[in-house]
Amino acid sequence: GPLEPGRALLVELVANGSGPVTQRTTWQQTFGRVGVGESLLFEDSLGRLSLADNQADAATRLGVAVGHRVRIRVG
Repeated sequence: GPLEPGRALLVELVANGSGPVTQRTTWQQTFGRVGVGESLLFEDSLGRLSLADNQADAATRLGVAVGHRVRIRVG
């Protein structure tokens, strides 16, 4: 169903050959809704679900890349 901005989520990413990486984040519509360095889950301009850090590099911080398995739960 629809997600309201600010909804708490738990994102579990499984990188190749390593254990899962867990990230607590929130569903947001814009980067301006979170502080610098904080993460958010949002729908990008192409309609894809994206996990990002505001003015930072979430992929490097978490050690993941496109194609890794993801599980998202309310939490």
